[in-house]
Amino acid sequence: MRLSAFSKFEGPDIGAFAVCILIGFFFGSFAPAGSPASFYITVLVSYHFFLAWLILFSSEHKEAGVSLPIWQTLLTHAACMFVIIGPVVTAVHRSRTSENSTTTRWTECGRRN
Repeated sequence: MRLSAFSKFEGPDIGAFAVCILIGFFFGSFAPAGSPASFYITVLVSYHFFLAWLILFSSEHKEAGVSLPIWQTLLTHAACMFVIIGPVVTAVHRSRTSENSTTTRWTECGRRN
């Protein structure tokens, strides 16, 4: 299944998706090396740029507008951010925890010898 078939994007939307990913990668590259912040920045910037594209410039939406009251829109956006960032936080936390426990075990092994 192609991307365009899955999301029903048209040509300009697919191009905007690719550009938003590149912009997110560009901003993420400014984070310190080895920092998980670079991944967060890449995901958040790409997501928000593409969301802005879909709301303001998408070929299917000729008139931009909010269909929900503002508080419901903000609540929905916060829920989407939780869905997007939640797994990333969990993965980063687990990888850092396993690195620390491995380092501790190796240090203890070195002290014993």
